[in-house]
Amino acid sequence: MARGSRKKNQLSGMPSDLWNGLLALSQQINLEPKQPLFHADDAGDGCYAVQTGALKATINDPNGHERMLAVFSSGMIV
Repeated sequence: MARGSRKKNQLSGMPSDLWNGLLALSQQINLEPKQPLFHADDAGDGCYAVQTGALKATINDPNGHERMLAVFSSGMIV
């Protein structure tokens, strides 16, 4: 997603100058496929915006099976 352009999402009503200011202060993280952004027991340390692609939120059940909680697509906030 290009700087300054946003799809409809949770923050789509935010003024463009504020959005661009947040982007200017942010740090970009590039993940490889299946690379975790964080784990369930990690301390909360930020807010993430999906720029391209998608991010899947999962948890393992007591039997070790992966359960999908949500999918975050381009333009969504995690």
